Amino acid sequence: MSSTDTERACVVTGGAGSIGGAIGRCLRADGWRVVSLDLGVPARDAADVAVLGDVAAPAAHAEAAERAVELGALRGWVNCAGYNILGSVDEVEEAAVRRGIDVDLLGVFFGAAEAARRMGALDGPQRGSIVNISSIHAAVGFPGFAAYAMAKGGIEALTRQVAAEYVASGIRCNAVAPGLIESEMNAQLLAEASDPDALQAAWAALTPMGRWGTPDDVAAVVAFLLDGASGYITGEVLAVNGGATVLARGR
Repeated sequence: MSSTDTERACVVTGGAGSIGGAIGRCLRADGWRVVSLDLGVPARDAADVAVLGDVAAPAAHAEAAERAVELGALRGWVNCAGYNILGSVDEVEEAAVRRGIDVDLLGVFFGAAEAARRMGALDGPQRGSIVNISSIHAAVGFPGFAAYAMAKGGIEALTRQVAAEYVASGIRCNAVAPGLIESEMNAQLLAEASDPDALQAAWAALTPMGRWGTPDDVAAVVAFLLDGASGYITGEVLAVNGGATVLARGR
């Protein structure tokens, strides 16, 4: 199929995960053609095309972009792939830090770079929108997540930088910062905890709304930021955390 501007295409990195899969399904329901870039294969309803690749490699992003332009005009890009880096700053292993930064931060950098190159070649005053998935860890400290928080903070700085560099080119860039979300990553942390019930209760107490967020909660905000309805928004971080950063803990 040749690329036409009647079809909108979007690359979703980490498209095989809980949040990435929800984003893919939401976008497809909105009429987007979706390419997933991940080490795993997404659910059938979460993407039109699956590219198996490592987001730490720029070539993987280039391949995903090539597949996307076969489906339509590449006007959306979501950097969602993530890697959990556990440990305080004095105990986390070097290999884990380097792999985490490669995926969590450089993966976003390479994705945004590929998106900007491709979108810059499109026509129209609004050429495309890039959305990066950050985290509540970029705004609030949690013991045992030093390198992960560093990477997520870098994502938010990069988001503002990309927005500033390409605003005159009609390319927007924003970030979404989820809080406590039902995901494989959090399920694994619970499973490995010495007292899963206590940890789950502690996490729930952090969210004033009194519930965990869902991948669909995140996907809806991502879809908004990709859509023309958000055309006057760039360089912003939208928190999806049930009020966790607006109400002091214990209140």
